[in-house]
Amino acid sequence: MFVSWVVRALRWWLAAAFVSTSLLGCGGGGDPQPTSSAKALALATTGVPPETGVWWNPAESGKGYVLERQGNAVLMGSYMYESSGAPVWYLSALALQYNGSYSGALIRSSGGQTLDGAYRPPAGSTQVATVTLTAQTARAATLVIQPSDGGPAITTPLERFAFSTPAFAPSTATFESGLWWNEAESGRGFFVEVQGAQAVMGSYMYDASGQPVWYLSTGVITHTGGTVAPATQTFGGALIGYGGGQTLTGPYRAPFVTGSPGNITFTATSATTASVSLPNGTIVPLRRFLPADPVGSGELKSATLLNTIAVTDIVQALGAADVRIQNVNPVYAVTSYRLEYLTSDAQGQPVLASGLVSVPVKPQGAASPVLSYQHGTMFQNAEAPSNHAVPSEISVILASLGYIVVAPDFVGYGTSVGTPHPYLLAAPSAAVTVDFLTAAGTWRQKAGVSDNAQLFMIGYSEGAYVTMAAHRAMQAGKAANLAPLRVVVTGAGPYNVQVTFDALLARVRQEFPLLGALINPGFLRFLGPSIRAQVRDQLLKLLLPSDTDVVFDVRSIDYYLADDVQALAQLSNVHDWKPSLPVRLFHGRDDQTVPYASSLSTLQAMQKNGAGALVSLTDCPVVPAGHIACVPSFLSFTLDQLAPVARDLLPIVPTP
Repeated sequence: MFVSWVVRALRWWLAAAFVSTSLLGCGGGGDPQPTSSAKALALATTGVPPETGVWWNPAESGKGYVLERQGNAVLMGSYMYESSGAPVWYLSALALQYNGSYSGALIRSSGGQTLDGAYRPPAGSTQVATVTLTAQTARAATLVIQPSDGGPAITTPLERFAFSTPAFAPSTATFESGLWWNEAESGRGFFVEVQGAQAVMGSYMYDASGQPVWYLSTGVITHTGGTVAPATQTFGGALIGYGGGQTLTGPYRAPFVTGSPGNITFTATSATTASVSLPNGTIVPLRRFLPADPVGSGELKSATLLNTIAVTDIVQALGAADVRIQNVNPVYAVTSYRLEYLTSDAQGQPVLASGLVSVPVKPQGAASPVLSYQHGTMFQNAEAPSNHAVPSEISVILASLGYIVVAPDFVGYGTSVGTPHPYLLAAPSAAVTVDFLTAAGTWRQKAGVSDNAQLFMIGYSEGAYVTMAAHRAMQAGKAANLAPLRVVVTGAGPYNVQVTFDALLARVRQEFPLLGALINPGFLRFLGPSIRAQVRDQLLKLLLPSDTDVVFDVRSIDYYLADDVQALAQLSNVHDWKPSLPVRLFHGRDDQTVPYASSLSTLQAMQKNGAGALVSLTDCPVVPAGHIACVPSFLSFTLDQLAPVARDLLPIVPTP
């Protein structure tokens, strides 16, 4: 009897708690409110990824650089000279910074393998400087070298080196430009770039005394044909040595040719496998120097092409009355894929999950910003993003504007349907998003889909909660995915789960004043777990549609009913921390499902922690500003926030 009384009172409360996240993972708009500082926004928009290839300063010929962007890093080889005039090379792994530059150590190695000698590992490495590379365009950059000995910093303008006619002609090679190596002979390597049919190769290794030495070779690609490897391509030429040129920090001096130890031939058998024939006839197998694919969390397991949707179909879908994104003009057709990957379930155990990647159809090589979109709670698995790649899907519409949209299905949906969905549990909510970003990055690299080193994260309702959980986890763990993140926009999220449930319960007390005292979690906890479980189970039966095919892990509600404030704070709340980049909160003051107090308390907590103007809260302008009514305004608000920062959305119009 008591349980039925409590059910009557809590039915309305828990209905609000569940409906708050059951409608959409995205929404909203906003009145003009104080936003993140203009300085932070300016930082977010500076810097672009440099193109892979040979770079130089035309005023300092004879020394140069090779750059290859891999994910959120740029690998840089620097070819120059010692004060003695001997050639020397340095390697750097430059990490992406928030302002769009790339920074890291400049390393000199010694004691390694000679050109045609037996393998020996490098004997030691020394950091000689810290370097920062800032690209103003994809083919123009500034390199700042800060010597480790405390000497003055050196600033050098760089540009891509064009060696084809016409300049930067598209490669005719079937193999990739970039760094190549034999992993069994680390310390020695090769950088290959092809423009048109012209190839340039830099070879870096050591001389007989163990000092670093480098050679330059050029050649024209030829197809060897044959029946064994009809796709084989090859080029070759003399290994040319240089000396006497400019040092790392010294004034310019012209180098001279020191001679050639013989010829080298590069033969590619696939896009990422090849061999080189050295002057003494030794054949060295090579492969592309690429980061290892993640194993475990974030591991990409499969990728399946779903469809390509025409712009006209997306435009037609936008005309439907139930589409909540408004005033947008699709530009691109969209190709969508389902990815399967590994993440963690509510118990922290590995689980195979899935997600949707929607890619705007752009010219080959054209880059796009990445937009991570987190959906709201759904009761039907068929509505999960990777099961719903249709013209009206939010992910598809956003991709048609020029974004590469990655949308995880969440655990409990898609491939993982049947596994309990971790409702308002921070750790698994963060993992499913961060791991999908990792898997999607692996897929982009393998599929040749170019991003522009910009990442944005958005979500509404439970999608906002998941976005916030992921952002916090990325920052706390210094995840690689954090580096390209520019702006986070979330709407009407239950970030402060305690405050959210408290506010909803306060409304229950107004609705049921006689039972208000009985339904206080502080009272329910004394009735024992069995009574609370009965209350919870009865409510779920009333709330979930009869055809629901999604299972929910509702421990967050159990914690609240048991008045376990500590568990909610540790396992559910995601509001009390200090973000290091702009977070745009959005909420309607009349929201009766996720109370406005959740966003307000989040703003206050973050600012108390020192976030200052990096965090802002914008009110939904709709009257009344209810949860669902604010969804279109939120989406408009989101696009307005991203517009000043996001690059490469519109097609490049050729200059007449």
